Amino acid sequence: MNSRARVTASQSRKGFTLIELLVTIVIIGILASIAISQMGGVKNAAIEASAIVDLKNLAVGQERAYMVNGQYLSTGTRTTSAAGVVTGTMGAPLNTFAPSKGNSVTINNGDGQTWSATVTNVATGEDASCTISAGVGLPGIPVCTGFDAASPGGDNEEE
Repeated sequence: MNSRARVTASQSRKGFTLIELLVTIVIIGILASIAISQMGGVKNAAIEASAIVDLKNLAVGQERAYMVNGQYLSTGTRTTSAAGVVTGTMGAPLNTFAPSKGNSVTINNGDGQTWSATVTNVATGEDASCTISAGVGLPGIPVCTGFDAASPGGDNEEE
C-alpha cells in the first residue's frame, strides 16, 4: 500500500516548484538588466548619427549656396522639435533645410569663404554636440564630442 501511495503522489505532481519559478525569474531579470543597459549606448549612437547626417546635409546645401551666390552662408539656425516642428531661419538655398527631430543646427563664424556649424540635440543637451568647419581649403569632417563612450562613433572624427 505504501508503494501505491508513492506512485499516485508522483503522478499527481503538476506544474513547477517555487524554487524553479524563482530561478527563472532571476535569470529573466539578469537578462533584462543587460539588455536595458545596452540600449542607452544605442540611443546615443543614433542621436550622434543623426547629428552627423544633418551636418553633411548642411554641407551639401552650403556648397549649393556657394555655387549660386559665390559665397557660403555665414549665419543661421534651424531647429526641429521632437514633434517635428521646424523653426529658425537660414538664407536661400538653405531656407528649406530641416534638421532631424530634436536637433538644432547653427551656422557659426562664416566669412563667405569658410563656415562652421554645430548640431546639438534636445535629449543630450549642450554637452554633446557635433561640429564641422568647411569651406575653401577646409576638409569639412564632422567631429563629435560629449556622447556616451559606449556609442560606436562617440568622441571621435567621422569620415
